[in-house]
Amino acid sequence: MRESKGIQQDEAAELLEISPSYLSLIEHGKKEPSHDVLVKLANLYKVPLHLLIWNEDDLDKRTMTAKERDLMQKMNEYLELLFLQIMKRNAKRS
Repeated sequence: MRESKGIQQDEAAELLEISPSYLSLIEHGKKEPSHDVLVKLANLYKVPLHLLIWNEDDLDKRTMTAKERDLMQKMNEYLELLFLQIMKRNAKRS
């Protein structure tokens, strides 16, 4: 995602206040970012938080039951609301 946004790894790491090597580990799935880093990533990439937690395109929705699809939709809605609340809170602090 970082590369598609045209952001260099060193630049992103500095903005996220983490080391470039730690960012690389996160990007390659070898480390799980903290909640704070996830929020900063979402802000940096200007994407909803849930897109950083899972990629909907990677989910095989054909094998999901209707109940699981409904639950996933509700989780997406909740995460989007949570993300918006965090963004508003951060904007007030700035």
